[in-house]
Amino acid sequence: MNPTAICIHEQDAELGWKHTNIRTGRAEVTRARELVLQLIVTLVNYEYCLYWIFDTAANLHYEIRATGIMRLQLV
Repeated sequence: MNPTAICIHEQDAELGWKHTNIRTGRAEVTRARELVLQLIVTLVNYEYCLYWIFDTAANLHYEIRATGIMRLQLV
């Protein structure tokens, strides 16, 4: 395991658009896709997951998630 690695992946972002031709009744559907750059940083007993999300409309979104195990210590 490389401690300095990042993850780059593509994910489905639900329905992009749908168009129905009224003359033929035929529907055309396109799925939206997102490119995700992901980094996980471990600090003490928490892991912070950082996500940069690039969509097909040239928007940049970001998410920060924290996960970890709560540890109690009696003094």
